[in-house]
Amino acid sequence: MRVLTCLFIIFTISSPVLAQSFDTKKYETYIRYINYFKFKYAVKVYQETKLPLNIPDLWTVNHFEGSVRKAEKFFELKITGKALISKEASSISFASIVCHELGHILGGSPRQTIPGAEWSSTEGQSDFWAAKTCLPEFFQDVVLDLQSLFYDSSLQQAVFLQFPELLANPKFFPQNYAFCKQNLKCFLVARAGEELINFFDYYDYMDLPKPSLNSHEGDTKEFKPNSYPSLQCRLDTYVRGALCQIEHSCEPPRCWLPL
Repeated sequence: MRVLTCLFIIFTISSPVLAQSFDTKKYETYIRYINYFKFKYAVKVYQETKLPLNIPDLWTVNHFEGSVRKAEKFFELKITGKALISKEASSISFASIVCHELGHILGGSPRQTIPGAEWSSTEGQSDFWAAKTCLPEFFQDVVLDLQSLFYDSSLQQAVFLQFPELLANPKFFPQNYAFCKQNLKCFLVARAGEELINFFDYYDYMDLPKPSLNSHEGDTKEFKPNSYPSLQCRLDTYVRGALCQIEHSCEPPRCWLPL
């Protein structure tokens, strides 16, 4: 059977498997979120591809992995427990990774040109779909809608504990998020991008300036469908997806998609 894999990132962490196996609260969160994404997107994946979506329980796998592969009869999205419990990881960065991987299946054009992987949206497009579509739905269902089957009060509390000014009336947004114009969903998506990129930056071996909401990658003149954008460009992509929640125009940044 031919297997095609779109790999997000893999690295090994030395802490023992048993340590994460007995973190009951984290494991419950892991399973709850996996079930959410299955419930939300399995039908959509099948409608668009005629293939079922499988997201296995990989809690005890002793390395970080976020990937999606297209096999002959199914798509398999892998997300290990390390994506939730590694240093600098969070529930929000975990959801961002899953959304990115789903974006390879559902994100649309532009797509990769690697032979056999033409089904996969590019890395930049997967980020953009995650930010403009998947993460807003996640935050609506898990954080904002108290009646939702998947509402997570602990995540909502964590957000408001970190940013208590959001509870003010009127809401007061941190200056770095002023571009969201008091829109909470825009703020949450931008914050998700920031948490995800901070997570990757922590493990990045390259000595580059730390990505920031106050910085922006310049426009590119060359389209590279099979490469990852820089971390700053990826953060810019999440900001653009966040702005899609409040602006009529909704376009990805030119740091990875030239005119």
